Amino acid sequence: MIIHGLQGALKQMYKDIARLLCGKLDPDDKMFHGSKDDIQGVLKNSAPVYRTKKSYKWNFIFLFVIFFGFFLAMLLATANLQLVHGDYYYSRSENNQLQRRKIYPNRGVIFDRNGNKLAENLPSNNIFLIVDAFRRDDGSIDYDKVKMTGDRLEAIVGEPGGEYLSLAHKITDYIDDYAYLEVLLIVEGVDNEIALEVKSKLDQLEGIYLDEWYERNYPLGEPISHVIGYTGKANKNDLEKLEYIDFNDIIGKTGIERYYDKELAGKKGEIAVEVDALGNVVSSASVEVSDMAPGRNLYLTIDSDLQEKAYEYIEKGAQEYGATAGAVIIQDISNGEILALASYPSYDNNDFIGGISAEKYNQLIGDPREVFTARAIAGQQPPGSIFKTIVLASALDNGVIDEQTRYLSSNDFTFSDGAHFYEYARKQYGNINVIGALAVSSNIFPCRVILDWDIYELVPYLENFGIGQKTGIDLPGEESGRLPSPENKIWLAENGFTWLDPIWYPEGDSCNTAIGQGITTVTPIQAVNWVSAIANGGTLYTPHIGRAISDQNGEIELLEYPKIRENFISDDALSVIRRGMREAVAGENGNIVNLRGTEPAVAAKTGTAEYGARNSDGEYEHSHAWVVGFYPYEDPKYAFVFFLEDGGKSYRLTRIVRDFFEYELGGQN
Repeated sequence: MIIHGLQGALKQMYKDIARLLCGKLDPDDKMFHGSKDDIQGVLKNSAPVYRTKKSYKWNFIFLFVIFFGFFLAMLLATANLQLVHGDYYYSRSENNQLQRRKIYPNRGVIFDRNGNKLAENLPSNNIFLIVDAFRRDDGSIDYDKVKMTGDRLEAIVGEPGGEYLSLAHKITDYIDDYAYLEVLLIVEGVDNEIALEVKSKLDQLEGIYLDEWYERNYPLGEPISHVIGYTGKANKNDLEKLEYIDFNDIIGKTGIERYYDKELAGKKGEIAVEVDALGNVVSSASVEVSDMAPGRNLYLTIDSDLQEKAYEYIEKGAQEYGATAGAVIIQDISNGEILALASYPSYDNNDFIGGISAEKYNQLIGDPREVFTARAIAGQQPPGSIFKTIVLASALDNGVIDEQTRYLSSNDFTFSDGAHFYEYARKQYGNINVIGALAVSSNIFPCRVILDWDIYELVPYLENFGIGQKTGIDLPGEESGRLPSPENKIWLAENGFTWLDPIWYPEGDSCNTAIGQGITTVTPIQAVNWVSAIANGGTLYTPHIGRAISDQNGEIELLEYPKIRENFISDDALSVIRRGMREAVAGENGNIVNLRGTEPAVAAKTGTAEYGARNSDGEYEHSHAWVVGFYPYEDPKYAFVFFLEDGGKSYRLTRIVRDFFEYELGGQN
C-alpha cells in the first residue's frame, strides 16, 4: 500500500509540474490528486510527500531541474559510448573474452630436524601458450604459426634442451598430445631479465603470456640430492600414474619431493580473467572461480650437518681407495628415524630446476658410476661377513648353538667331497666360541654352525630380519636385495644366471650363505635396519625420513610409521651378538683395531664381500667393503653402516669410519 501510494503521488506530481510549466495549471490549485486512501497510506507510514501550499511552487521547479540534469547526463554518456568510443567497445566485445586460468600455490618448504631449509621457493616466471591462438577457423592447428612463435620465443629464452631439438619442436609435441587443453606450460623457471624481454615483445608472440611463479632451490645440493630429489614438469608417464595432477603441474620427480608430492604441492585454484585475442590480460579485475591452498611444509628426520659430513667422508673414502661408489646411513634404533643417508656419487639437484640442459643431462647419464642410483637404498651387493651377525643370532635363538659352543678353526677343514674351506687369509684361530668368532670374523665357525643345522630353518630367520624384502623407507627407488634360499638359486640358474648350477649344494652353498657370499645381496638400508634390531633387542622398525607436516595455520601432523615386526628373536640371543661386536672392536683378538678408543664407544662388524674373477693366486680381484655397528655400546642409540662398492678390504674403510667418529661424533652420547 505504501509503495502504491508513493507511485500514484509521484506520477501525478510529474504531470502537475509539466502543466505548471506550460501555464495550464494555476499555482493556487490543489496539486495532489491521489485518492484519500493513497494520501492516508502515505501519511501514515512516511513523511508528507507533497503539499498543496502555494509557497512550494519553486520547490517543484527545482526538482524538475535536477531530474532533467540527470537525464541529460545519461544521454551524453550514452552518446559518448556509442559515437565516440563505439568502435573501441565493439572491437573489445568481438575480440576479448573471459579465460579461466589456473593459479598455482607455492610448494611446501622442506626442513631438516633442526629447522634448516633443505628445499625452498624463489621467485620466478613461467611462460604459457594459449592453444586457441593457433587454431584456424576449421579447428586445425596452424603449425607454421607455431613454428614462427616458437622460433621467436627461443631467440629470447634459449633452446629447451633435453629431448627437444627446438622450442617449436617442443610446442608442437605438446599441442599434438594435449590440444584439448586451453593453456600449456612451455617454459619454466624464467628469470626476471628474460621475463622483461619477453614482456616487451608480447605483441610479436601471439598466444604467449607470462605468469609469476616460483622455482625450487636446494641449499645443500649434492650431499643430499638422492634424499630430497628434484621437481620438474609433469610428463605423460606422470599423468598416467598420478590422478591428482594436470599437464602443466610442476611435481616431485624423485626423492622426498616425489614421495610426499601430494602434501607439498597444495591445491590449485582458478580465476577468470579478460584477455585479448593475443592472450594478454586486458583488465586487472579477475573473478575467483575456486580457492587455492598452499602446499604443506615437511620436516625431516635428517640432520643436515651430519648428512654433509657423512657424504664428505664416504666421498673421501671412495676417492682414496678407488671405489666406484659408496653409502653411509645413521639410524635411530628406537624408532627408525634416519639422521643421515648419503649416497656417493651424487649430482646437484639444482641442475634440474627449470629444466636441465641436454649437455649436462647427457654427461650425468653417461657417467659409468651411475650417479642417479641411490646406493643407500638401491645398491644390492653381497654383504660378506656383516651377514654373520644375523646368521649366528638366528642359530643362538634356535638353540643349535649357545655361548659355550666351540668349533675348531684350522686349515684342514674340508667338505665331504674333499673341497677345502678356509678362514680369510688362511688364518687359524683354534677352538673359538660365538663371541670369539665374531671378534676375529671366522668363516669356519658359521660354516660349521649351518652344517650342524639346516638352511631351511635359517631362511625364515633371514626373512624376519628383512632379507629379500624392501624396508618400506619413504623414498622411491628402494630395491629388495636377494634372499639366499635354494629355490632362489635354482630360479636364477634357470633364468639367465648361467654361471650357477640349478642345484643347491648342501655344504658349499650353505657355507657361502653363512658368511654372506653366494647369491645373497643386501642394501645398506637393510643392513642398518637389522643392526638396529640387534641393538634394540629385536624390533625391526620402518626406516623413515619424514617426521612431520605443517599447514599454513601452523598445525602440525606427526607422521607415523608401523613397526615391521618385533619379538621375532630373543634378546638373550641378540645380547651375545652385541658382545661379540664389541669384542671385535675392543677385544684382545678383535680385528677392528681402527675403532678402538673412539668416543662414543662403538660395537661393530666388518665385511669384505669378494666377487668377480680370481687372480693367479686364486684370490678375488674385486671386493666390496662394509662396516656396520651401533653406539654408544653401553646404551645404544644409533646404528650405522658404511659401504664402499668395489672399495677393497674392509679394514681400509674402518679408517674412514674412525675419522668420522673422531672428528664429527666425538663426545656424542
